[in-house]
Amino acid sequence: MGHVEIIDLGEKRKVRIHGESYSYDGYVPAGVEFETKSSVELIRDLERIKGAWLKDEIDRAECPDYLEIPLTRFILRFLPKPAGLKVLDIGSGVGASSMALAKLGMHVIGIEHDRTFAAVAERRIREFGFSSDVQQLWVGNTADGFPFEKDSFDAVILSAVVEHVIPVARPKLLQHAWSVLKKGGLLFIHDTPNRLWPYDGHTTGLWGTVWLPWKARVVYARRFSRRFLPTISEEELVAKGLHPPTYWEIARCLSSPVCLNKMNGDDVEFAFGLTSQRQRSLSLRLMRGAVIGALKVVGGAMVVFDAPPGAILQNLNVCFLKQ
Repeated sequence: MGHVEIIDLGEKRKVRIHGESYSYDGYVPAGVEFETKSSVELIRDLERIKGAWLKDEIDRAECPDYLEIPLTRFILRFLPKPAGLKVLDIGSGVGASSMALAKLGMHVIGIEHDRTFAAVAERRIREFGFSSDVQQLWVGNTADGFPFEKDSFDAVILSAVVEHVIPVARPKLLQHAWSVLKKGGLLFIHDTPNRLWPYDGHTTGLWGTVWLPWKARVVYARRFSRRFLPTISEEELVAKGLHPPTYWEIARCLSSPVCLNKMNGDDVEFAFGLTSQRQRSLSLRLMRGAVIGALKVVGGAMVVFDAPPGAILQNLNVCFLKQ
């Protein structure tokens, strides 16, 4: 990432990134200019911890199409009246997901294992006016448990989190999440890449990556991905999400879960719903319809494997009821 220039415009700041940048709109190699509501101090904090992903992180909080609308839509699908409920946001990062949940009227506690992220999240939550609705905590090792009593929360959410947790630690993390959830409460797994999907749009931007054996996957990612240096370590690749989970991996970590997606049955239609109104050429409409039709057929067959149709989609968006 190159030099970041900030111009204070009063209510907003203009930011110019001179160099490569990642954002909701994709990768820009030669720089980008945009406006933000974040303060100069917050922008510099985000620049320090996010680097070339500065605009991406600002977009997560300020571009509704990126996180707020998809997350809200997902929550309301299974929890039509979230206002007043207590929710635990695990792996809350720099606070964008916690603020989106607070906009639904929920009382949010966000926990983050990175102390620097948690500190910057506190600044962001305060700046955006959510201090009374969101409590941000640093929890050094979430696999060791949470500082909460059992049956404390009406809902628990892991948004784009599970894929970044090393596989051996995932069962403990999910079990702790399940234990602090009240009976009748809901566990939301949101926007987690699916290991069954052939295209790895999350970590490497390559086809077939996650279908390879681990060592071959590492070699392939290092050699062909443009998203990191070839010298990246295996540990860093795991942390970036090179070994995402499957639906079954998540479900078997929970004690007698009820997957509400199975009762709904329209996972494929729901997944494509946000983009259904976009203008497309006839050929693209036909191609899109064929893909959706094929996914519905394969997704419908998932009942044989005790799974919802969403178990085969690019991202896992599943909800489990605790009985």
